[in-house]
Amino acid sequence: DQEEGSAELIVTPAEGADLRELLKKELQRTISIQQVESLKKQRLASEAVAAAE
Repeated sequence: DQEEGSAELIVTPAEGADLRELLKKELQRTISIQQVESLKKQRLASEAVAAAE
């Protein structure tokens, strides 16, 4: 049982590099989505303030 589990964790350097690239892209995508969301919130907040004045 243990051998099977550890075998799954073996990653060749090339695969590791690919995985890192994928993770980096995924992170960047997530970060940009978060940035867009926070920008939307900021804009909504400033619009609300402008409407209130």
